[in-house]
Amino acid sequence: MSLFDNFLKDLNNNPKKDALPEDMKKKLEQLNSLFADMPKKQAAPKETPKTEPVKPAEPAKPAVKVSYKTASYEGIERDDYYTELPEDELDCKEKILEVVNAEWPDVTIREDISPTEIGGTGRFYNYSIGFYRAGKPILFIMLVGKKTTTHRMYRWSKEQAERAGVPMLNFIKHAPNRYWYIKERLSTYLN
Repeated sequence: MSLFDNFLKDLNNNPKKDALPEDMKKKLEQLNSLFADMPKKQAAPKETPKTEPVKPAEPAKPAVKVSYKTASYEGIERDDYYTELPEDELDCKEKILEVVNAEWPDVTIREDISPTEIGGTGRFYNYSIGFYRAGKPILFIMLVGKKTTTHRMYRWSKEQAERAGVPMLNFIKHAPNRYWYIKERLSTYLN
């Protein structure tokens, strides 16, 4: 039964139907006669779901630590941004640390560095990673989300790094951040 049929049924069963104006009563009768002549729509028969045989569970694969350096790139183009690789299981900070340890072993790495360490005063976002040579900062990295760069404390942290003469890079947490991409971005500052 359609929604309109339900409406007509409710209207016909309404005890206040007699209180309707005459022209409304005539229109209601016309609608009743019009829809009474129409063929009723038949519901489609329900299909029974097909059952498939249950497959035995596959044996669990042993956990393998993914190495960024040994990840296979065979057949994958450099600009193939969305291809999933074993390294995609690592988070952004782990990827950066692995690249730096492999490519620049002479660099000292520190995490969560406050801008007050380079002369800042006030409220800031901490730098996610800092790279040092001979105890002096040579590069700061901020791991950012979708809206991190719009925050005032982010801007103050960036300005403090500029005042101290230390470059600051952003890496987007949810982006793939492939080995070659991280290496290319950092090589300008760490070579």
